[in-house]
Amino acid sequence: MALAHWQEPRTKFLAVATDYDGTLARNGKVQPETLRALSRVRLSGRRVILLTGREISSLKQVMPQLEVFDLIVAENGAVLYSPFSRTEAPLAKAPVPEFVKRLQEEGVQPLSVGTLIIATLRVHQKTVLRLIRKLDLNLEVSMNRGSMMILPSGVDKGTGLEAALGSLAIEFLEVVGIGDAENDIGFLGRCGWSVAVGNALPKVKAIVDLVLDSECRCLRLHRSLRMGRTPFVLSRKKRPWSCVCQPVSRGVLVSLWVREAKCTLPL
Repeated sequence: MALAHWQEPRTKFLAVATDYDGTLARNGKVQPETLRALSRVRLSGRRVILLTGREISSLKQVMPQLEVFDLIVAENGAVLYSPFSRTEAPLAKAPVPEFVKRLQEEGVQPLSVGTLIIATLRVHQKTVLRLIRKLDLNLEVSMNRGSMMILPSGVDKGTGLEAALGSLAIEFLEVVGIGDAENDIGFLGRCGWSVAVGNALPKVKAIVDLVLDSECRCLRLHRSLRMGRTPFVLSRKKRPWSCVCQPVSRGVLVSLWVREAKCTLPL
């Protein structure tokens, strides 16, 4: 099926916001070709923002080239870090020490305590939720596959990205978001164009605009951005699809539903 008309998209993407583990990185490491792709995105005048559940200290151990990012939203949205000024800005209040002490007494291990985040394994969910209720704390949990993060209520990668974009004067609709796990849904749903890598969880693939065809492949996305155009302008999920497509690069085919009919378009 061919589209009825072609025209220039109305939105220009000004930033890429990407998760780290399972998206950019495999086993904690980012491949050199991925670093080069990120650098090319920045050379095009766009911003690159990293969103991670890791603490900055942990991230530095596995990714020393933090200057490839304009800003880093760490601790699952709780901390905003500038790689250039090397400053951290907490975006909420830290949990009370009594809570950490009680977790240790309950045998919750491993237990990592960051500036604002408390991280452990998903298997401790019942114990964590019980203590939150017992101590009447304004905290909530966020899952990332087998890991669990405990944060102030209302804090997630979406709120962290909002703070980052505010400092850059960029709107959510001007952002391409890329992720793979449950804790990425909070920011993917707010971006102008959302992408799941091939190894993403099914619940993530179900809510994004584009699913890549192999694990940790973000290079293809860069090819569609380098001409300074958006690949598609789409309506939101659960509405009839409407699409305006501008071809940007040959050799990539994307299938999607346009007005209830399947359409395969070259990028």
